[in-house]
Order: sequence, then C-alpha cells, then structure tokens
Amino acid sequence: DQFNRTAERGRQASVVMFLDHACELLLKAALLQRGCDIRDGDTGYTFSSETCLNKATDDAAVKFLAEDERTTMRVLNALRDQAQHYLVDVSEPVLYTVAQSTLTLFGDLLVRLFAV
Repeated sequence: DQFNRTAERGRQASVVMFLDHACELLLKAALLQRGCDIRDGDTGYTFSSETCLNKATDDAAVKFLAEDERTTMRVLNALRDQAQHYLVDVSEPVLYTVAQSTLTLFGDLLVRLFAV
C-alpha cells in the first residue's frame, strides 16, 4: 500500500521503514525458533537488527543467512536509518530494486525457515 500510494509525501520513508521492521521481526522469529535468546542480558532490550544479522550469518549454531542475503538486509537497514533521520532521497529505480529484492528474500526466508 505504501509503495503504490498516490501521494509522494513520506512514501519512500514509509516503504523502507516498514520493510526494515518486517525483516527485523522475521530475523528475531527465526533466531527464537532456533533457541537463540534475542535479548541483551544487561539491558533487557532486544538485539539490534545488526546483531541479529550477525548471529544469523556468523553464529554456526543458528546460521541461516548467506552473506549476500545479509547484504540485502543491510542496504535496506541503511536506507531505514536515513529515513528515520529525514535524509532518505532515493531514485524510484533504486527504491523499486531494494523493495523487490527485500520482498523476494523475505518470501524465500518464510519458505526456508518456517515452511510457509
């Protein structure tokens, strides 16, 4: 809905912020499913997206992401950071490419990790 809405105001930021949030929650669900704690023992807060990406890629006990998949999510997260701080201004082709690659990865992960 956000990607195809008629008003441009906030469209790019909404797309990257919602996609990034969905990916972060998917990563956390996959880590939990593999028995991994997703909370920092000192603060009680859940891990950042970057920490989840690192665990999903580097931790042999729970690894489920390839390096290219981590890169896709990092690009999205960098755009989310820019959107959060009012700096996002990407061309339509770049926004489409990031959105499409993220949705493709999200769908692949749902099937691979959760048999959906």
